[in-house]
Amino acid sequence: ERLMSFFEEKEKEDKVGRFIFCTLFFLGNLAGFVVTAVIWTDAVNALPADKKLSSWAPYAKAFGFLIDLNASLILLPVCRTIIRWAYDFSSVDQGCCAVGIRWLFWFVPIDKAHWLHMTLARLTLLATIGHTVMHYINYSIEPDHTVDKFGTWPFISGIILLVVMLVIYNGGIDEVRRANFELFWYSHHLFLIFY
Repeated sequence: ERLMSFFEEKEKEDKVGRFIFCTLFFLGNLAGFVVTAVIWTDAVNALPADKKLSSWAPYAKAFGFLIDLNASLILLPVCRTIIRWAYDFSSVDQGCCAVGIRWLFWFVPIDKAHWLHMTLARLTLLATIGHTVMHYINYSIEPDHTVDKFGTWPFISGIILLVVMLVIYNGGIDEVRRANFELFWYSHHLFLIFY
């Protein structure tokens, strides 16, 4: 009964599609994490004993998958020209493409672009923390095998990206953005280094 009342309320607010999208997106993140962890667990177990990584390496790779997924989508909500073009195209006529784009807007919370951008940023941040912690745990257990497998560049580039993310995230805090928009603007342009 509570579930039905929840969906009835979401239907009144015209948010059923968005709720379904968010649920499927988070489940997709979880499924990708699990599949990547299983694949890398099998890969680590297949390594010879003298080159075996710790059991934490698959989780580092699974968090890395989450970084790839969410960071690849994070710019879409803030591409205003594309969103404006899609809105304009969806209201031109009743053609197949226009109806499809309207359905997409019902399903994907693109009109809540800032919220979607921030949600993807938070997921990327959590995945980055998990990725970093798991790699350092793996390195602390099997340092020689880890360097043999990955080299030292992932650690150097990882630290650079962590610093870049620190600057971007701190520049994106609402108080900073409102008080000094230029700091927000220029710190967010460090995404060029991130990608």
